[in-house]
Amino acid sequence: MRLQAKRLNHFVSKTKENKKITGFGGIEKYY
Repeated sequence: MRLQAKRLNHFVSKTKENKKITGFGGIEKYY
């Protein structure tokens, strides 16, 4: 369970970074 949460957290921060850098709105469909 902890590993899953860690991976999810990593994915979210990665997505946030991508949004910040590219400003690509299409990433939001993953939420």
